[in-house]
Amino acid sequence: MATNSNQASHHPVISGVYDGTSWLESNGGETSTLVNPSTEEILCEVALATAANLDAVVAPATVAFTSWSQTPFAERAEHLHRIARAWQKSGEEIAQSVSREMGMPITISRLSNWQASARNFSYYADLLLTQAQENIRPAESFDGETHVFANPVGVVAAIAPWNFPGVLMTSKLAPALAAGCTVVLKPAVENALTAHLMTAVFEEAGLPPGVVTIAIGGAEFGQELVKDERIALVAFTGSTAVGRNIGAIVGERLGLTNLELGGKSAAVVLDDADMDVVAVGLPPLAFRNSGQTCFAQ
Repeated sequence: MATNSNQASHHPVISGVYDGTSWLESNGGETSTLVNPSTEEILCEVALATAANLDAVVAPATVAFTSWSQTPFAERAEHLHRIARAWQKSGEEIAQSVSREMGMPITISRLSNWQASARNFSYYADLLLTQAQENIRPAESFDGETHVFANPVGVVAAIAPWNFPGVLMTSKLAPALAAGCTVVLKPAVENALTAHLMTAVFEEAGLPPGVVTIAIGGAEFGQELVKDERIALVAFTGSTAVGRNIGAIVGERLGLTNLELGGKSAAVVLDDADMDVVAVGLPPLAFRNSGQTCFAQ
């Protein structure tokens, strides 16, 4: 878990700004303390990204988009496969990191933050190899043919929550990268240590500079990020209230959104359901991850 502070600390301080090649200093002065919720041990301080750091993460992603969007499908797929392999190698470390940061039981963390997260990259890599950049279709109302191109929308801002961080971050990253988009990732502050491990994975896989940048900041930074005209699409998982706000901000500038908003594993049980089966099936879905989950049952 994380607590905000403006006070100096003797604990290790890690950066909240990654420009696609290295972690940079954040000079905003605001920090957040990461605490292991199971032991109350202070893990580190995070120097949070501020509005002053916005260009440091959006500009490299904007520049990298030109070449990444033109990278052939097969080459992009190979990048994703390399990320999947590197993630598998670091999977145990990532799973343990998430458990320390936000308390996820380690068995669930290994399943979601290790295995499922790595599979997201390999899944979209394989899917990409089945796609054509250009489809030719017969014209409907005139002679000739219609050419339909699969073109990426641009720079994506991916904003993920803390409860299933690996799988929710990678479920935004992998399809965006496969489509040829570059990504500005905003993880939850609680997952700052895991975000640092992720960049090591990307670097080991040889992902080009700027294709993924990372900013670990609070709500004010998030507001500035979604306002930025260089962001073509905002992919957000979180509360309905924040999602409404993002939708309004991005809609005002006619940008695109992908919003996965609040829920709590609601189940519809019909009159003819076998209650013995229901009674066994519902608890693992509703109370997985100590109940910190929203599951489509």
